[in-house]
Amino acid sequence: MTIWNHKPSCMCRGCHQKGIRWAHPEACRCRVCVPLPVEERLWRKVVRGQPDTCWLWKGSRDKGGYGRILHGKRIDSAHRVAWTVTNGPVPDGLWVLHRCDNPACVNPSHLFLGTRTDNVRDMFVKGRGNSANARKTHCPKGHEYDAKNTGYAKSGARRCRACDRAQHSTPECLARKRQRRVTSEPRV
Repeated sequence: MTIWNHKPSCMCRGCHQKGIRWAHPEACRCRVCVPLPVEERLWRKVVRGQPDTCWLWKGSRDKGGYGRILHGKRIDSAHRVAWTVTNGPVPDGLWVLHRCDNPACVNPSHLFLGTRTDNVRDMFVKGRGNSANARKTHCPKGHEYDAKNTGYAKSGARRCRACDRAQHSTPECLARKRQRRVTSEPRV
């Protein structure tokens, strides 16, 4: 039988009666094991307070301080699982963000949905980002970062639209575009 280092996600009396203290539920052969639902495992590892205070995760955490929990067959963020348990699944392309900026907080009232770009902007607005880049008012070529000239990459990073236009209008780039139009071969 496989013995694991972590606490069991089931409360199997059969395993405990046999003296197997930290058996993984799938490895148990006593046929009594019934894994606890993720909701119950989640809230067992939370120090709950008032509804307006942070509810701190007391289980394992990653390097950034975010709680980790086994959800299905994968390890997921505790705040994301808390959102899923209380509000339903997170739609594709959205992230679960913190209003309180406390990575260990799993209080559903402190969580909201947003895109990665929303998360990056929220980080800069709250002063948690690389403030050296946030203070820059012009791109390296000297173009001003204003509403008209500033675009955002998928990663949330600012892009200078004037530099992007200049880069895509070089003779080499234009020749490649013409070549693609002439040959109807698909791009690789």
